[in-house]
Amino acid sequence: MAYCIMRVEKRKRAALYGLQIEANRTTADHEKGRDFTASDIQWCLTDFNMYLVKSENWNKAVTAAFKEAEIQERKNSVVVLDGFYGATPDWFKDKNIDEIVSYFKDCLAFHEQTYGKVINAVIHFDEATPHLTCQSLPLIEGEDGRTRLSARDIMGGRNDYRRRQDEFYEQVGKPRGLERGEVHDPEHTRKHLSVQAYKNEQLEIENEQLRKQSKELQKECRTLLLKNQQLQDINEALAQQVEQPFLTYCMMEFIRNAKVRGERGEIKLVVDGFQTYLARNQEQLRAKWEQQLLPNYYPPLEQEEERFREREYDYEQDYDDRER
Repeated sequence: MAYCIMRVEKRKRAALYGLQIEANRTTADHEKGRDFTASDIQWCLTDFNMYLVKSENWNKAVTAAFKEAEIQERKNSVVVLDGFYGATPDWFKDKNIDEIVSYFKDCLAFHEQTYGKVINAVIHFDEATPHLTCQSLPLIEGEDGRTRLSARDIMGGRNDYRRRQDEFYEQVGKPRGLERGEVHDPEHTRKHLSVQAYKNEQLEIENEQLRKQSKELQKECRTLLLKNQQLQDINEALAQQVEQPFLTYCMMEFIRNAKVRGERGEIKLVVDGFQTYLARNQEQLRAKWEQQLLPNYYPPLEQEEERFREREYDYEQDYDDRER
């Protein structure tokens, strides 16, 4: 289930520069050594960030707008309303770039209609989850026709903020199948997270999902390794018990079924020719074996008799020596 996300916070003049360098970051800034603590920025994608409204110098833009409206800024005045718009990661999985940009353009239109003129708005595609950051001026036109600076009147209380979140859900989130976040009673409403804290929270959620996936993959890997070892054992057993008998069987089958063409063109089995050859040459082979091999096993009788007499003579000599 995917949820739409809207968050708006008050910002004073001192925070503008830091917000600007993070929101309008470039790869050139990173190459010069600029980075943001605990950020998940993929700098190779930073050039793909998309500006819907861009101001090169937020402080000058705010000063120029106040001067045009003839507003006297106080030291601790809230000069910008900082908006963050996004959705939970699973909503982006099956969305193309046009659908994502269309969603954030509607978010920007809602913010400008609700919170005032926007001086900067950028879609960040270089982080784990795409999101829109936009900054507007909290200017209100009074009944007397004069413009005044009042973030308090625009933001209102908790009930006003909840009502605007309901409106955002009805106008932007619901038509895209997104869900409204859980509504808490005012006394249980927690403080809104800063941009960096929200990023850290989202990263922790994603890391937990990755840890679960990693455990499942490790379990599957162990199962596959065990099966692989079992298959290796089976293959070794087959090689020892089957390989040689199988090769012998194949050789015998090949010889038994092998055929040749005779002198007259007839087809003959090789094994038949081999049996005929053995029958025809058996006597010759036996005679040759007897002629060449038997003398080595059975010497002539004269030689055997001579060896017997020599052994007998040696035996008598040994016996006489013992008697003496």
